[in-house]
Amino acid sequence: ELYVLGAHTEIYAFADRQPERRYFFSVPLVFNGRWGEETRADLLACPPDVLVIPKANEFQVDWTADVAGAYRTRMEFENASLLTDPERVCAD
Repeated sequence: ELYVLGAHTEIYAFADRQPERRYFFSVPLVFNGRWGEETRADLLACPPDVLVIPKANEFQVDWTADVAGAYRTRMEFENASLLTDPERVCAD
């Protein structure tokens, strides 16, 4: 599974709707503190196999570093960081 933290997703915030689990968008997570805390807890408890964190993001998620710390491997690219090999394996 591939998860992305970030992107231009203001539509979710305006619709007052949390995105599907496979996408964790910064705008709704900043817009709604409850969604942010739920998503943070979910990612820490059950990290995806791969997480992409865009480098340029107008809406910064305060806990991005916490989630990134749950991964052993980090590859840096011009526009994003690619995190793999989570320390915790999520049960199916």
